[in-house]
Amino acid sequence: NHGKDKFVSVASLTRRVPVLTLSGLSKLYLTPGWRAGWIVIHDPIGAMVKIRTSLQKLSTVLLGSNTLIQESIPAIIEETPESYYDELNDKLLRQSSLLYREF
Repeated sequence: NHGKDKFVSVASLTRRVPVLTLSGLSKLYLTPGWRAGWIVIHDPIGAMVKIRTSLQKLSTVLLGSNTLIQESIPAIIEETPESYYDELNDKLLRQSSLLYREF
């Protein structure tokens, strides 16, 4: 159904298992090189406290995107119309089908 079904987060399926969810603009908006991503930690039992602390420390060391891109992230996420995602999913499906048929 490729994007037509309701999204269900894996984290919503458990109350005991920690889940790391990773995403970023490069994958979601096809913007390679922007280097803007995030990790959401679902940790209902507190098993990932050290990992959370380490990720926070690591995030201060890594080089990320420039301030112009950082400033634009909220608008990109909040103002992108649903039609973008529908068109993107359709395009990716067509391209992956073509690649699959050729190889």
